[in-house]
Amino acid sequence: MECLWFGFVETFCAARRHAGTSFRPANFTHIGDSARRGRFAPRGQCVPHKHIFVYPLCTDWRSVLGTVEPLGAGEGLGLDVFAANELGGAPLGDLRLSKRLVRTAAMQAAAPSASIPGAAQGNRALVKGHYRFIDQPSTSAVTPENILHPHRERTLRRMQDEPVVLRLQDGTDLNFAEHPGCSGLGLIAKRQASTAQRKAGGKGPSADRQGTLGLHMHSTLAVNTEGIPLGVPQIQFEEPDGKPQGRKPLAERKTMRWVRGVRECGRLAARLAGTLPVSQTRPPPGGTAEDLGGMDLSDAYVRRLRAQRSLRTVSG
Repeated sequence: MECLWFGFVETFCAARRHAGTSFRPANFTHIGDSARRGRFAPRGQCVPHKHIFVYPLCTDWRSVLGTVEPLGAGEGLGLDVFAANELGGAPLGDLRLSKRLVRTAAMQAAAPSASIPGAAQGNRALVKGHYRFIDQPSTSAVTPENILHPHRERTLRRMQDEPVVLRLQDGTDLNFAEHPGCSGLGLIAKRQASTAQRKAGGKGPSADRQGTLGLHMHSTLAVNTEGIPLGVPQIQFEEPDGKPQGRKPLAERKTMRWVRGVRECGRLAARLAGTLPVSQTRPPPGGTAEDLGGMDLSDAYVRRLRAQRSLRTVSG
C-alpha cells in the first residue's frame, strides 16, 4: 500500500488470485488494471497484471488534482441563470466585456424573438452597450470561440457524469439578405439579389455579389443516451464563397466541417476518462451529394481513432 502525494492511498492486488472484494466495502475505488510492466522487470518482460484501487484522503481531491466536480444533465441551464452560469468569465481580454456579455445574453434570452431595442424594453444604455460589445476590431479577443469557452467547459463537466455522450452535428445558414451593408458575409445561395440589396443601389461591402448574403453555422450538440441536452461544445462559422464544391481542394470543401467535428470529438475523448463520446461521421438524412463528397478523409481519420480506442462513431 502506498500513499500518493496528491492525497490518495493506492494499493494493488494480483488479478489471478484476488478480486479485491475486501477493498470495496472500505470505500476503495477500482480505477483499472496495471499494464503488466513491472517497475524492476527486464525491458520487454510482462508480469501478471494487478487490480489498482485508490482511496481519497481528502474531500477536495478534485481541486487538488486540478479537476472540477461534474455537473448533472441540465444543471445550470435554467433560463434565469443560463447567461451567468454558461457565459460568465469568458476570456474576452477585459472583465467589463465579460460582464457585458452576460448582461446582453440575459437580455436576449428573456425575449428571444424580439429585436435588440425591443428586448432592452426602452433601456438605451443596454442597447448602446450591446452594439459597443459587438463592434470590435479584428484583433479583439471577442471571438465566437472565446464567447463559447465557459459554456464549453461546463458542457464537458456535464459530459463527465455520463457513460456515453452523443455528439450530433448539423449545419444551418444564417440569412443576412436584408442587411447588405454588413461586411464579412458570404454567399449562402446563388439567386436574384434581395430587395434590400437592390435598394442599396450597388452600395455596401457586399453589393458587388449577386445572391443571398449570410453565414453558415455548423453546430455540435452533446446529448446523453436519454436525449437530454448537455450543451454545445463546438460551433463553426464560415463565409461561403458560392463556388462549386467539386472544384475545390478537399481541405476547403464543406466536408471539412464534419471532419473538424470528428477531430474535436477525439480530443474530448482524451479529456473524458470513463465517458465514451459517440460522434456522427456523416450528414443526417436529406444531406446533399456535396455534403457527402470527400468523406473518405473523414472515414480514414475515424479508422485511426478507432484503432486508438478513443472514439466510437455512427453514420447518420
